Amino acid sequence: MSELSAVEKYVKHKGWEYKQPNARGEITLKPAPCCGETDIHHFYTNVETGEWFCQKCRRGGKSLNSLKRLAGDYVPDDRYVQAPEFAELEPIEPLRLERLHQSLLTDEIDALQWLSLRGLKLDTIKRLKLVAARMPSGESQADLWVGFPYFRGRDCVAIKYRLLRPKKDFRWEPLGVEHPFYNLAELNGMPEVNIAEGEMDTAVLAQAGFPNVVGLPDGAGSFSAQHWETVVDKPRVNLFLDPDAAGYKGAKEIATRLGPDRCFLVPLPLGQDVNEFLMRGHTVDELKARVLAAKPFGKPTVQD
Repeated sequence: MSELSAVEKYVKHKGWEYKQPNARGEITLKPAPCCGETDIHHFYTNVETGEWFCQKCRRGGKSLNSLKRLAGDYVPDDRYVQAPEFAELEPIEPLRLERLHQSLLTDEIDALQWLSLRGLKLDTIKRLKLVAARMPSGESQADLWVGFPYFRGRDCVAIKYRLLRPKKDFRWEPLGVEHPFYNLAELNGMPEVNIAEGEMDTAVLAQAGFPNVVGLPDGAGSFSAQHWETVVDKPRVNLFLDPDAAGYKGAKEIATRLGPDRCFLVPLPLGQDVNEFLMRGHTVDELKARVLAAKPFGKPTVQD
């Protein structure tokens, strides 16, 4: 019996289920450490080099060190290979973005009121360059959508749209792009980062004066390898995830990947996300007090 490679030894050490190497010297394993995918046929890693790729979330890395970092183990710096879609996207035409933004401010009053009723002030809406557009949804040919632009530096390269009615729905422009953190362009070198669930909670926290706030783009369970790489060097991570089963599961996954000692799940009343907490009359100071009261993940803090 041949000796196990360093990659196979590491996989066994982590307790991941895996299949023997194929003809290309690759093993498949589950769950995928990048996205949690449980189909064993999606995550591939080369048994000699450690090069890995996930067919589910389309992330990849070039070495065993990058695989170890993906799993939350600290090793010498070895960066991920970013799937090219988001990194190479052409910016959305600034004049078109401005037209969509002005449409929200002057034409689509229902969309502006929808945002205002959820606590967003006009200066926040302008600063984040939120937009409105009429597009088909399957129900009609001109339904109203609110859009949250995603910036790479100063360039808007994607927009996530939310259908207002008759039912909640989402779409991205362009389709099939990588989904980075929302508000990523505002992330700075501060040692503390605040992670919210979704664009609205991110906008509300930024409006309330919380610095270095970014948002999970596709719900509590959407923390990806790209997101991990963005915040892996932050000593403290405050998690403003919804106080429900999905939010707790998502927070646990993030804490597992980043390390529980630096992840703090901010306690919120049951049934209230960050936006609802503030909309129900609680103050920003009360929310900040809950951040200070939060304990590292694994040491639950219960507040009413």
